[in-house]
Amino acid sequence: MEQNNPNTSGESQSPKPMALKVDENQAVATTVYGGDSSVKETTKRRRMTYRPSHKATFVGLAVISVFLLANVAGLWFLLRSQADTQEQLVNNGVTLSTDTLSQLGVNRDSVGEASELTIGPDTTFRSGVTIGNDVSIGGSLQLNSDFVTGSAKITNLQAGETQLESLNVNGDGTITTLNLRNDLNVVGTTRLQGQAIFSQLVTVNNNVNIAGNLSVGGIFAAKSFEASTLTAGQQLTVGGHIVTSGSGPTFAQGSALGSGGTASANGTDAAGTISVNVGTGAGTGLIGTVTFNRAYAAMPSVVVSPIGTPMPGLYVNRTTTGFSVSTTSALPVGSYAIDFIVMQ
Repeated sequence: MEQNNPNTSGESQSPKPMALKVDENQAVATTVYGGDSSVKETTKRRRMTYRPSHKATFVGLAVISVFLLANVAGLWFLLRSQADTQEQLVNNGVTLSTDTLSQLGVNRDSVGEASELTIGPDTTFRSGVTIGNDVSIGGSLQLNSDFVTGSAKITNLQAGETQLESLNVNGDGTITTLNLRNDLNVVGTTRLQGQAIFSQLVTVNNNVNIAGNLSVGGIFAAKSFEASTLTAGQQLTVGGHIVTSGSGPTFAQGSALGSGGTASANGTDAAGTISVNVGTGAGTGLIGTVTFNRAYAAMPSVVVSPIGTPMPGLYVNRTTTGFSVSTTSALPVGSYAIDFIVMQ
């Protein structure tokens, strides 16, 4: 590119070198030829800030929205996958491979021919299951069939209907209602603090000690009955014999027996016999005195009766500790017997 710059003299000369200057205030490029300040070419002013158009703005927002939707979709897919996995574990259970069972120490022969063990909510074991260690159950244990155990320790047992072939309770047991359809064998002491109602026959093969009262609404039948004190509120009926027992009373003979006469007594405080042997020279007065082994609480009734041979003039004096037998007529020499009955 050549340029002619005529001078005032009209002579042709070579072009001067060009210098490019930048106007700092206007931010334009100026081409200066030969040091002159005349502007030959300028460029457009550069903008200091970029202002996008409306179309570019909409495009950017669309790109950002697509990016956000992609992230949300990925997050939703990840959470859904985890939820499906958990639901599958809950519904279908957990499947353990043979290698895993071996590492856990489980014998795969115990689960049949299957190479895997699947445990889920509806898992059913068709055969026996052997557990070599403790089993801890956090929730309820529901059994649809029998529960068989060699030894069980239960802190609290609530059972609506329970059948026990053998029950051994070493500690305390509280039972609101106990129904036994078969035998009840109690080795130790049985204490009944409340009422005891027996609807059927009760058989006691050993002694029975009753500290309180015994009330019998029906017939009380006993092959042998022994009581320190027997009280009948209205009527006491004895179908058999009344046999008294206990230590016998003591006897002291009197002075009406004569020379060589003797007397003695045998029996109990309730009944007995006085044997009398009258010697020569017998007179009136005391034949003998009976002293009870145990004094009566009140004045008893004493009935005496001669046996075999009449004894005219026989009479009795009594106290709570004993009684005496006397006669108003001298007895002939001989042997006599006098029965006595004492009742309070």
